[in-house]
Amino acid sequence: MELIALSRALSQKGIAKKIQDAVSKSHPLPPLCLTLKVFLQQRKLNEVCSGGVGSYALLTMLIAQLQVDFFEFTAES
Repeated sequence: MELIALSRALSQKGIAKKIQDAVSKSHPLPPLCLTLKVFLQQRKLNEVCSGGVGSYALLTMLIAQLQVDFFEFTAES
C-alpha cells in the first residue's frame, strides 16, 4: 500500500520526467550507470532487500554527482 502511495507522489511531482530528461541530456550517464550496475551485481550489492543499492538510487546519485562536477567545472572557467 505504501509503495503505491510513493509511486503516485513521485509521478504527481514529475520526478520521473525530470530523471528521463537528465538521462537524455547527459551522454556519460547511461554507460556509467550500466557499468556501476554490473559492478554492484558482481559483488551482490544490487539488491535493495539485502542492503544494496537499487537502480533508482544509483541513478539519482549519479545525476547529483554529475551536476556537482559540472557546476564546479563551469565555476572554475
